Amino acid sequence: MALARSMIFRARNSSRLDVVVVGIIIAVLGVLMDVLLRLLESRLIPWRGKG
Repeated sequence: MALARSMIFRARNSSRLDVVVVGIIIAVLGVLMDVLLRLLESRLIPWRGKG
C-alpha cells in the first residue's frame, strides 16, 4: 500500500493523471484482496485467532 501511495503522490506532483489513476486502482485491488483473504481465512480456518 505504501508503494501505491508514494507512486500516487509523485505522479500528482508531476501532473501525471494516468499514473494517479493506476495507483488508485492498485490500492483498491489490494484492499479488496485483503478483505477477500480475511473472509476466506475466517471460513476455512475457524479456530485461528481463538485462544
